[in-house]
Order: sequence, then structure tokens, then C-alpha cells
Amino acid sequence: MEDRECPDCKGMLTGIKLIGTGWENPLTGIAVQTELRIFSEADAQRGSFSGVFSQAGKVEPFICNDCGRIFYMG
Repeated sequence: MEDRECPDCKGMLTGIKLIGTGWENPLTGIAVQTELRIFSEADAQRGSFSGVFSQAGKVEPFICNDCGRIFYMG
């Protein structure tokens, strides 16, 4: 991976994983977690047959080691 620079503070960006947390099992207290890898347009609607959102692109998340800002690049 090439070195990436934070546009705000010029610090080094490091690749990270974004985790989405879903419902919590009432018996175990453990929540469903999944890695976030795709995104849809802001006005996207669920498909009437499939029930899923159309994919607009992939997410490649980074965090700045200096200022802590998270960036999504694709």
C-alpha cells in the first residue's frame, strides 16, 4: 500500500476496518457485527424483490495517526 497523507494535518494515514453493529441477542447479549465494505447513494431505496440497497462503490477507510480523522477512499 502506498503512503497516504492526511489533507488536514499532513499526518500519515493507516488502513482500518469499519465495523457495523446490528441487533443484540437477548439471551447471550452478543451483538451481530460485520465489516462495512460498500456504500449506496444517499437516496437509495431497497430493491423490491431482493430487499438490498444498490451498490454505488466500495469503501476503503483510513485513519490519520496524528489528528484521528477517518477518511473513506475508493
